[in-house]
Amino acid sequence: NVEIDLKDAGLKDEHRIFELSFKNKGVIPVASVETMAQCTNLRTGETESFAINKSLGPHGTKSADLEIIPGHAGRYELSVSSAVMRDPLGLWKRKIEFDGHEGVTIMPELFVMNIVPAGVSAMPESDAESAKVRGSVSGDMIDIKEYVPGDPVRNIHWKLSEKLDKPLVRVLGSPVSDQYLIILDNPAELSHDPVALDAVASVYASLIHTLQLNDITCYT
Repeated sequence: NVEIDLKDAGLKDEHRIFELSFKNKGVIPVASVETMAQCTNLRTGETESFAINKSLGPHGTKSADLEIIPGHAGRYELSVSSAVMRDPLGLWKRKIEFDGHEGVTIMPELFVMNIVPAGVSAMPESDAESAKVRGSVSGDMIDIKEYVPGDPVRNIHWKLSEKLDKPLVRVLGSPVSDQYLIILDNPAELSHDPVALDAVASVYASLIHTLQLNDITCYT
């Protein structure tokens, strides 16, 4: 009865190390445990395979280190695609069931962008007009106008209404809350070019990172 375990063992230089361990829980030695492991970049589809063959004595344990050199940004997932153990006399072989996996995310290179907010002059006319009626805090008074049916009574400026002998109401601004929706659009022609995908991911991640540094809310 052989058990297989897979775990992330951390970084060594630029390599990502995964440890694949085997444990014989029985008293009969195992001549070989033939294992095939695969590491796949779920973003680019690149796959690397590893063949591991270990023998185990009674109640014996052994392990093997799998070194991954991430070539591109993305989610790397390591799994065991097949595992078979054989007895010392070559009389039988048995498949080992194991569906565990380990993964690590490699981030793209980040750089800080210089964000320059567009002024009112750069906005379309409708946006420019709406920008003029936005208060910095919800409830800021930005104008006074005559009361018309339907205006909130709570916004009546009582002192000024009494002074001018006509009902006047405060015009309140809306709070300024600039939010951005960031959409990553990967052109179809880049889908098979990992280098180009890395460049797109780097710009995308750097933009989000810079917005966060400037306390600007964004959604992806």
